[in-house]
Formats: sequence, structure tokens, C-alpha cells
Amino acid sequence: MKRGKLVFILFFIVLIAGGYLFAQLPKRELPEFEANLVTISTVFPGADAKQVERDVTNKLESALSDINGVEKTSSVSAVGFSNIVIEIEDQADFQKRRQVKLRMKPQVLRRLFLMG
Repeated sequence: MKRGKLVFILFFIVLIAGGYLFAQLPKRELPEFEANLVTISTVFPGADAKQVERDVTNKLESALSDINGVEKTSSVSAVGFSNIVIEIEDQADFQKRRQVKLRMKPQVLRRLFLMG
């Protein structure tokens, strides 16, 4: 009976120590990583695929081609929407990545479509 109590006490100590050490481990819910892709999705209700490509997709791709650090763009235009994927150069530094993000802010896009 004494050995049973000793085993129980040792088991309890190991359990408490394990719980404490587990709580001390650094936790990350989502690992940090840098994606070199940016996706732009647009909606143009009632427009056919050719109109979406002409009035939305081509204008966006033209504006994107002027941005340093953009390696490649690909797009799909369909009835009522378009999707553009931008691939940023692997070696692009933080400022270039930031420039891509800043250039695509909504007010910049509004100016692009109001002028064009």
C-alpha cells in the first residue's frame, strides 16, 4: 500500500511539473510567413466578361505593371467579376512590398477608374 501511495505522489508531481512546463512553452497560433502573392478580386454586376476585362482588369494590370517589385501578374475575367494575382519578386525588400500595398488602396483605385 505504501508503494501505491509513493507511485501516486510521484505521478502527481510529474503531472503538475509537466502541466507547468507546457504552460511555459512559447505559443504561436498562426506561424509567421511572408507570402509573395497578392490577390485582387473585383465585382462588376451586369457586365459581360469582355466588358469586365476592358473596363476593370486591363486598367488594373496596366497600373500594376508600373510598380517596382512586381514580377508577374495573371488574371481571369468572367461575367460580373475579375480576379488578378500579383507575384512579388522574392528579393523585393520591405519598401517595395509596402509600395505594392499602398498603390492598391481604394482611393488610388478610385482615381484610376475616374481618370481612365
